[in-house]
Amino acid sequence: MEINFTPEQEAKIAHIASLEGVAPDRLVRDAVLKGLGYAEPAAALPEGVRQKKVCPECGHRFQGNGWDGIDAHWRSQHEDILPYKIAWPFIQAGNYDTAQREDAEDLFIAETRLAELRAGRSQTHTLDEVERELGLAD
Repeated sequence: MEINFTPEQEAKIAHIASLEGVAPDRLVRDAVLKGLGYAEPAAALPEGVRQKKVCPECGHRFQGNGWDGIDAHWRSQHEDILPYKIAWPFIQAGNYDTAQREDAEDLFIAETRLAELRAGRSQTHTLDEVERELGLAD
């Protein structure tokens, strides 16, 4: 089923979705299912109803089976926001939250730097060394 909204309604839905940290399509879908009496919309679809997967970042609806195509879509559209290999476990588990993506990105950067350090491709510096290098030491 397709619902047509006015531009004003779409703008309001997009605003509410951004405040809630979900894709607009997901916000509308969950509201409709809640209105039909399903307490937990994502988990309470009637038997035999297939849920189309929707990109949690932009609301793109995948046409194939499940998440078919998410990797190519993510890498072409959202890789600059959060690397796919970080985002995918959260998406797959249904826990992707646009409000927490900075934390996930920080964790990814820290893990990458730690791996480089352990592999000998990077090194650490003390605060004293940095201050001397920058001319800030006493």
